[in-house]
Amino acid sequence: MKRLFLIGATFGIALSALGWALSLLLTAYFQLNDSQPSFLNESDYQEISEDLVSFDQVGQPSLDDISYEYDVLVVEVEPLGTDAADQMLASEIKNEWYSFEDQGYYLFLLDNNRLFEASLIEYETLFALGHWLQLLFQCLAILATVAFMMMLVNQRLKPLEGMKTVPSTADAETGAKDPVNDAVQALAEARREVQTLKDKQRDMAADHRDLLASVAHEFRNPLARLQFANEMAMERTGDEQNALHLEANHAAIELDDLVRETLRYSRLSNLDEAPILEPVSVIDLLRVMADFKAAPDTKAELSIEYPIEDVYVNADRRLIERALGNLVSNALRYANQQVIVSAAEKNGLIHFDVADDGPGIAVAHQQRLFEPFYRVERSRSRETGGFGLGLSIVKSICDKHGAEVRLTSGAEGTKFTLTWPLAA
Repeated sequence: MKRLFLIGATFGIALSALGWALSLLLTAYFQLNDSQPSFLNESDYQEISEDLVSFDQVGQPSLDDISYEYDVLVVEVEPLGTDAADQMLASEIKNEWYSFEDQGYYLFLLDNNRLFEASLIEYETLFALGHWLQLLFQCLAILATVAFMMMLVNQRLKPLEGMKTVPSTADAETGAKDPVNDAVQALAEARREVQTLKDKQRDMAADHRDLLASVAHEFRNPLARLQFANEMAMERTGDEQNALHLEANHAAIELDDLVRETLRYSRLSNLDEAPILEPVSVIDLLRVMADFKAAPDTKAELSIEYPIEDVYVNADRRLIERALGNLVSNALRYANQQVIVSAAEKNGLIHFDVADDGPGIAVAHQQRLFEPFYRVERSRSRETGGFGLGLSIVKSICDKHGAEVRLTSGAEGTKFTLTWPLAA
């Protein structure tokens, strides 16, 4: 924007200087500032002579009256002498009206040799014609500069025209276009989008910091167990040493699983990597869930409720199976007796429901349940082998497909619902 105003100021200064120089040249060429000479004609001269004779004889009209009437300044000067030069001048004045027009005054000689001088009065105006010409050129330069600036601003605002999404009321009713209003709305929309991008960047940076802190915290426990088991094994023998080696091996396996799960979540949370979409049968997905292999100590029973008619969703088969599998695994882990998986079409969308009859989830935990590494009961989740990434992976998969995941929980149990778009 500073560069735009600098260009406009330079253009205005250059144009003003050009107009000023051009007005000076025209003024000098046509002599517009020169005062126009005025002369007394012969009749005025004779009338002034008669008035001066009357003034000489009766004192009326006065010299001031004569000056006012003929727009001259009449004064009495020193009378002519008796020398030859003055007598010759007197002879010339008596024979014809005598003037020094180039010097702007006239002489009047009466019979009694009284001599009067009448000087022309020049009136100076505030603006001569040349000054008005300069003012005209400067005004034209200002108008041209304003037009040039408007053209530059309009060119700068052209990329923002496509950003206007909602027409103004006046445009909608009259069909007239207001370029100023369009520019203001485009700038406001651009400012909102820039602010939205800033907020997203800030949120992403905060999420990355939280994720790194969570990863470091999760890695600390198995690493500490592994280090402790190895140190103790060096001081033991026999069965005790074997037990410690086994504990170290379990810690290493847990650490490896944590690394794999973290890398999987990192890949799925990358929205730039588009999924491979294809029509996927809902009944086929439910059949895959029916064959889900639960943990050996699982006591709950898995039930599948199939829809009457098969429909297809638009999804990456591997990812949607992973999302449903995570929900089923999570439900079987905390259910008391039964987990029910069902699917139904509502308003052009497929709703996958995974419901369990477990103890439910407190409202305080429901908002954070989809955050990575977040667990409601950390110690219990450790025992069941969870890392707190399963539901985060589900949400990342939904975000990639434009789908939605939500939960409802109470004393009777918890239900997760996946809302998925149908295939075209």
